[in-house]
Amino acid sequence: MPLWKIYHSPDTFNTQEEKDAVARGATEFYVSKGIPSFYVHVIFFPVAAENNFTGGKSHSRFVLIELAHIARNWDGDKKRATVIKDSIDRVMRPFTTDRGIHLEYAILEGPAALWRIDGVDPPEAFGPDEQEQAESWNAATGPTADVDAGSLLEETETFLNRVLASDVMAVDVTDGYPWFGGNPAVEFKNDDGSVHFMGLRKSFENLR
Repeated sequence: MPLWKIYHSPDTFNTQEEKDAVARGATEFYVSKGIPSFYVHVIFFPVAAENNFTGGKSHSRFVLIELAHIARNWDGDKKRATVIKDSIDRVMRPFTTDRGIHLEYAILEGPAALWRIDGVDPPEAFGPDEQEQAESWNAATGPTADVDAGSLLEETETFLNRVLASDVMAVDVTDGYPWFGGNPAVEFKNDDGSVHFMGLRKSFENLR
């Protein structure tokens, strides 16, 4: 997760190119925040006007989105919430409000502890927006509050290997990674060199 459930009038998103553009824009937003691309799901549900009511009246030309955030929860900071909503608007605006189509959405958050993929619990990791929190936790309690570094590394590799059906290896980025403020990072790559996950190097100290 994140999961976007997009309910829309049948005359909206009636081409594959439009759906691809929305899915791509949503994925790029989350990837820019350090969330792996394969966590992101976008599903389109066409709904006829006779099955959609607003204020007790049938409504056409609409897009309603329910967004579930599980992989990462965002704090209650108003500025951060505005950034998230503005990013969603940028993805959706060309296909909705710019065309006179009503757009409304809500973000629902749930605990990551209740999330599982193919029988595997996704590992705890820190994205770029969580850098400050991650560093403070590391300074106080080590790599994470619950898991030692070796276990975290093994769980991450096992999880990625299973989900991607590919051999994934941890690779140090000794010069640091810009999303993590230039701090040393770890990338998880498969055989073709594609990067599927990353985290602060401090979270994976004593890798081997």
